[in-house]
Amino acid sequence: MLFIVWWFKGNQYLEHQFENFALALESELEIKLGDNLKSLEHGQLIMKVKEAIGKKNLKCLIIFDDVDVYNSIDAYIPFTHENNVQTIITTKNTDFSTNAIKVPPFSEQESLSHLDRFFPYESHEVKINWLFI
Repeated sequence: MLFIVWWFKGNQYLEHQFENFALALESELEIKLGDNLKSLEHGQLIMKVKEAIGKKNLKCLIIFDDVDVYNSIDAYIPFTHENNVQTIITTKNTDFSTNAIKVPPFSEQESLSHLDRFFPYESHEVKINWLFI
């Protein structure tokens, strides 16, 4: 079974990032985009991808990193009734949500420990590269 992990830079232009996401998943979602991507309105593209994720019941972890306000990402968050899509939102905005879990920044060693836990078969060099993307 395929498990999708996609990282959006929440403080940057999301439309282009979402187009890349859609193109990367085009064959897995069985949606035909290619040249049609230019003719689709962005809202239509979002709905098409979200519907396909729901129909295919893909397991996804979508990360929106460094988001300033929720409204900037709301349209991009896929929801399913099967709970197969999980979303993580990081922000430096202390007023982002009253339900937020406040976590201090990880040190490099803490980050590597988490990566070791979730990706035990990846090399140390790969994990170091992930920290500095």
